[in-house]
Amino acid sequence: MKMRSIFTGLVTALICVSSASAQNQLVVRAESEARTPLSGALIALVSPSNQVIEERLTSSSGAVTFNAPAGEYVVRVRRIGYRPFYSKSITLPRSEPLLLQVESPRVVLEQMVVTASSQCGKINPDAATLASLWEEISKGLRASQLTANDLKEIDRRVSYNRTIREDGSLIASDSTVASVIRTKPFVSPPATSLVTLGYVRGNERSGWTFYGPDEVVLLSDQFASTHCFRAVRNRKRPNEIGVAFQPAPKRKQPDINGVIWLDQATSELREVEFRFVNAGVLDEFRPGGFTRFRRMPSGAWIVSEWQVRMPRLTREPVAGSQMKVSEIIENGGRVYTRDRITESTGKSVLVGTVFDSLMMRPLRDAAVSISSRTTRTDDRGTFVVAGVTTGSQVISISHPSLVSIGMIAIETPVVVQGDTAIVSLATPSRRSVWTRICNGAPDSTDAQKKGILHGTVRDEAGKPVDEAMVTMHYKDFRPQAGPTANTPDRDLKVTTDADGHYSACGFKGGAVGTMKATRRNASSSTVEFTFDAGLIQRKDLVIKKEARN
Repeated sequence: MKMRSIFTGLVTALICVSSASAQNQLVVRAESEARTPLSGALIALVSPSNQVIEERLTSSSGAVTFNAPAGEYVVRVRRIGYRPFYSKSITLPRSEPLLLQVESPRVVLEQMVVTASSQCGKINPDAATLASLWEEISKGLRASQLTANDLKEIDRRVSYNRTIREDGSLIASDSTVASVIRTKPFVSPPATSLVTLGYVRGNERSGWTFYGPDEVVLLSDQFASTHCFRAVRNRKRPNEIGVAFQPAPKRKQPDINGVIWLDQATSELREVEFRFVNAGVLDEFRPGGFTRFRRMPSGAWIVSEWQVRMPRLTREPVAGSQMKVSEIIENGGRVYTRDRITESTGKSVLVGTVFDSLMMRPLRDAAVSISSRTTRTDDRGTFVVAGVTTGSQVISISHPSLVSIGMIAIETPVVVQGDTAIVSLATPSRRSVWTRICNGAPDSTDAQKKGILHGTVRDEAGKPVDEAMVTMHYKDFRPQAGPTANTPDRDLKVTTDADGHYSACGFKGGAVGTMKATRRNASSSTVEFTFDAGLIQRKDLVIKKEARN
């Protein structure tokens, strides 16, 4: 009898709780002035004391649902690229959904003027430019944070650990593929831990562990209280505006400085780039990383790509107190959505990256071919080829930069296994190119800082011309006002081999001049050359017989 009484009371209590919850449920649907659903908008329930009770990210239908105590509220709508919108006061409980037609002015970032002044601690709303930029940044970070509860558009996460040499050539690569089910692809330690213990942990003897910031850390009060901020622009990012951050002056723990970049036309969050500082001997080698963001078709936001790049140090054998980089470790990953990866029975999806070892950056717009299928690398040097037959295959990469070093394509054998195969590829390093073109191993300075000029001399019929004389007349620096105005002229002559190929090695990085090929009564036109675009230049010449009067 006693157990029956307890059970009856429990049921009654649950009915009451359920009823109260239903009474205080609020469905909000947001739409634009054109009456289209606002997907990916941040909608918050705000109390009369201006306290945010709860904030949610709208779905593709522009709807969110709140459960809150009875009372008076205002609904706030934040959209990336727009000023906040506030509804009229509403009262809970409320029986019908709240439909909001959101009208708010756009944020114009292109016309914002940046100054050298900075602000430490939580950003003051009175700092107009900085506050406006941070508001847009916080929207993107907050949207990405909330998207962690809805990752259905993400197919899988590819994580990698690469070891490369300083010249970019690959030593080893290990990748793993995992499904993403309600788990954020990239997560940092708690902000309190990073403030207390730092972003770099370890020492020279045991090695170091590096931590990059995720959206939760960047939005935290702990991050704000330990950093200074200022608005910045960069000529290399003409369409973006950013907020630079650096550790507060008195902070001694290992930390990060960097820039959070926004697209100034759309106000969308693009990238966080950072360097590790206050890390002792590591500071000299500038370890760092990045976190990149992407807006999904539904309006949700994700961390789409991340990387931490760190050196592995050893002591110089002669000067034992000096450290040098033995190799570079890259830990990172990328998420792939269902519009990028598809699976088919008996086939595999090939996911890869191509690194330009000459320019030390990802190789974009390279043609990648395998198993009669062809695609191109994106801005990050990545590519995806679906429907590749499993087993031994040959992958081919072609790009104009390969032509400049005398190669039509790079062909690499790969073994494709499982439903997803991962490959990391790299173009030849400067050192290997120097060895092949200049017919000898370089010292470190030759490979890294000196230029190569090479090419083929052909006749009018397209046949290679051997024993042609290629004469170069040049200056080590482009003439300009100042100390280099009287840069001396230099001449260099080389001869083509049996294949009509010539090479001249050892130019300074700023060298500029002209060149011409001659053989008996034939000569080429005069061609200009410069190393402004890179340290390896290819110039093919055509010689024609001189006309007789």
